[in-house]
Amino acid sequence: MHGEFLSVLGLKRELEITIKKEISHLDSKIYNGENKLNTRLTNVNAMINEMVLISGWFRASNNLIYKRFTDSVNYATAKTQCKVLGARLVSTGIRNNQVKSEIFSKDYLTGANAWIGLDDISNEGTWIWSDGVNESPSGLWESSQPDGGRIENCVVNKLFASKLGLHDYSCSDTHRFVCEKEFAW
Repeated sequence: MHGEFLSVLGLKRELEITIKKEISHLDSKIYNGENKLNTRLTNVNAMINEMVLISGWFRASNNLIYKRFTDSVNYATAKTQCKVLGARLVSTGIRNNQVKSEIFSKDYLTGANAWIGLDDISNEGTWIWSDGVNESPSGLWESSQPDGGRIENCVVNKLFASKLGLHDYSCSDTHRFVCEKEFAW
């Protein structure tokens, strides 16, 4: 009986060793598979970014895509042109300083204004973002802004001495604009 017990105990140890080796082997396969998958995913993302750039859009660090326009149009036209592209006037990216600096590079905005997706057209003093966020842009206004009352209901991003700031303007004025949208795979 004692011999049988030792035999079973020996068998148990062999099984444990075999199982540990198999688990280690499977872990190695999983690790290698993850590495291959991550490499492929990186390559696919690079191709996607290249395709987006070719189309005139670029992907920012918030994973939304943006397109800058240099033609000057009024607010309603800018809003409509974005909508036709399945986009909206830039809003989400404005509220993030890192993304805002990616969108509004000095080359694009120097000496110019660009419409963004923020207005108080529906209710004076209640600023609504084009992405539906009902959050005050208080920390984003240039000093002494907004100052237009019922006359200036639309907002531009303006570059002053390398500092971007929001200004309210008449919606009939003409400025550049930026569209923003989710990237659909």
